[in-house]
Amino acid sequence: MKAKSFRAGVSIIGATLLVVAGLLAVPGPAGATPEATARGTPTEREPAAPIAPHVPAAFPAAPESFKVVYPPRPKPPLEALPARGVGDNFQLIGHNPLPDDHLIPGLTPMGIPRGGNANLNAAAGPCVYVGSMTGSAPALVVDVSDPRNPTVVGAVPGHVPGIGHGIDQIDTVPDLDLMVIHMRPAVIAGFHRENATALQIYDISNCRRPRLVMNFPLGQEAGLNTGMHMSTLWRDPANPARVLHVDNFLATFTTSPVDPLLGLTRNVRPDDIDIRVVDLTGCPRACNPRVVAKWGLEAELGIPKLVTVNYPDGTTFTRSAVNHQATFSVDGTRMWLAQLGMGFFGLDSELLAKNLPCDPESPRLGESPALRASHCLKLLNPHVVEFLDAAGNNIPGRADWDPPFFSGSTHTAANMPRGDGKTYVVVADEASTSAFVACPWSWLQILYTGDKERGQIVVAGQRVPYRGDLFPRTLGTMASAENIPDRCPKPGAAPGPETYGPEITRDDHGPHEPLVFPNLVIATYYSSGLKAFSIANPLMPVEVGSFFNKPPETVRYVRTNSLPPVRDTAGRTIEQRPDPGFGPVDHRAFSRPITKDGLVYYVDESAGLLILKYTGPHAEEIPDRGTCITGNIHVAGFEPCPPHR
Repeated sequence: MKAKSFRAGVSIIGATLLVVAGLLAVPGPAGATPEATARGTPTEREPAAPIAPHVPAAFPAAPESFKVVYPPRPKPPLEALPARGVGDNFQLIGHNPLPDDHLIPGLTPMGIPRGGNANLNAAAGPCVYVGSMTGSAPALVVDVSDPRNPTVVGAVPGHVPGIGHGIDQIDTVPDLDLMVIHMRPAVIAGFHRENATALQIYDISNCRRPRLVMNFPLGQEAGLNTGMHMSTLWRDPANPARVLHVDNFLATFTTSPVDPLLGLTRNVRPDDIDIRVVDLTGCPRACNPRVVAKWGLEAELGIPKLVTVNYPDGTTFTRSAVNHQATFSVDGTRMWLAQLGMGFFGLDSELLAKNLPCDPESPRLGESPALRASHCLKLLNPHVVEFLDAAGNNIPGRADWDPPFFSGSTHTAANMPRGDGKTYVVVADEASTSAFVACPWSWLQILYTGDKERGQIVVAGQRVPYRGDLFPRTLGTMASAENIPDRCPKPGAAPGPETYGPEITRDDHGPHEPLVFPNLVIATYYSSGLKAFSIANPLMPVEVGSFFNKPPETVRYVRTNSLPPVRDTAGRTIEQRPDPGFGPVDHRAFSRPITKDGLVYYVDESAGLLILKYTGPHAEEIPDRGTCITGNIHVAGFEPCPPHR
């Protein structure tokens, strides 16, 4: 692969700060009004039990002017945080630490937060579901009929001991009573691999008592294939009963020697397929899942799963050329990919979206253009990896930030519901190395992906129309106060007073998952808590809110800065506690944020479920009723929820 030039673009920062300072004196849109909140009309069936009003009189009204948080609030010392946390334009409404009451048989509760919490989603009724990344605890059912007092009412059935239960995603279609949890090897306390690659399909017509309908093995037709990772969901706007589930397989090789306990071979993804699309139409009642499309970068272009990149200073680095997450555009004709080491690009999914006859297998290297066109999924730009102009310059047909600035992997692609739903995409990178090395960690970016011809570019000495979907490019970035490069320690230096303190450098301060409205992004930010950004001007996102919860004193299972696990005679992990040598338990905001009936929900790995009220700019875009989730198009034709497309 050709050496890539370093394109940091740091000079933009100074100009951006000057413009942001100017914004402070400029009045902006008013806060939420009854007329604005009325736009969020109910789109899901009413729950069996009434839900308490989500805006009691004691809640403060939305601000009357555009309140910009400037400069962005840095992370406070953990010891200084009050019990209810601190925030700008966020107010804590309810919290449940999710104690370790529900464990696999044979383990005794310790009466402390369980830790290892994963992703979440919501039902049509007064329930949310919180996943677990440990092999010792299942996903939980939480009753949120009173948001001030969320209550765990039980465990989601069907958890396979030793396997993660809703680590990366829990997907729901509330009006169809459908929930899908995918299983993969546990991040903490894993000890088995059977059925590790499977979709669990549930009936949630009684949201407090999910009923397991079936386990659907996925990817196992290729042999051992435990690399399933993130998933998204799409409903056909022309036929809302048609539901497609997109699953990604990213594993390359094990990072440690062969593990006989887990049964892993060196190659845990023996095929060359990144994506499988499963048709769930009819589920959960008349459920007959089937794989209707596959795609792989290795299959179509011959790019191996591991690629060695040569950098200008003569060093080399191995990156994973596998897919982490994929999401359909709202109309389904595009699929946007977040490739771990290959950045961002798109697939043509028009035949699949329109339910036209197509070849479900991935295109293969060397196929004729006519044969390639018959596949359900294929590269939108077949020159996505390398397209040379007459001078031999590399013009990649992807958003190419290799390496990301400065460390990490391309994690999530999310539609920005503005215009035609395909013109802009928000992409989150994820820090993937130790925090001290990775500073300034990773950022969120807004990409231009419009499919209309706009302006011109020069290719092979000729002027040709420019299309953003074929050549996506970054417009703006979002980051936390900890992401300023010149505040990072020098290589090999210990943190000092001129840099961040130890509570900053010991863990990641990059984003994990965003919730995207037309003018507002709310994102979990690992050790930087919850962030809100105004994207009213895609060229210049501005932080407009933050929240730092109070972490617990200790938890049963923690995956960063932990003591060695304590195991029983069967090899199961009884506990994996925080190492006090690193200081207090840190933030670990993990789940995608969602909104339910006007409130923001997110999950911290250690602190549990948190429910907040957002009162900052663009709060009127959060509907008063219903659920909003990015990457889970559960209301056909809308994302993250009506009235947004």
